[in-house]
Amino acid sequence: MTKSIAMAVFIIYTASFIPSLIIIIFLTIKLRKKKYSIINDISKNAPSRFKKRALLLIESNPSWVFACSVGQTWYSYIMLRYGWKISKIEIKKWHNNIELVFQPYHVIYKANVFLINTWIAALPILIILVYTHKYYP
Repeated sequence: MTKSIAMAVFIIYTASFIPSLIIIIFLTIKLRKKKYSIINDISKNAPSRFKKRALLLIESNPSWVFACSVGQTWYSYIMLRYGWKISKIEIKKWHNNIELVFQPYHVIYKANVFLINTWIAALPILIILVYTHKYYP
């Protein structure tokens, strides 16, 4: 039973991770000429308490497209909302500005954010299932 659940979670993880990687590579190539203006726009529109951290996060990450999408993932929403105590309205406004920055490719970008959320949610489940399984003969 646990083995089949672990296999299902692994399939979900793989089915979301690989397309996400392909989309990140595609957007990185397509938007390479506008990279610095996109980074500056996203960090400039970040909530006031998070501006410097957002710029640091995006500039220090080798995949700047992935780093730009981190602001819209589920776990970062929880961190921003409760850890940094940023209001829901400010976060929503920042998300809308990020979508405007990626305007010609915003549908692809939103799909990528969904895929990232899926594989990030599947990863801890997969780790728990694999490492709690007892391997007795």
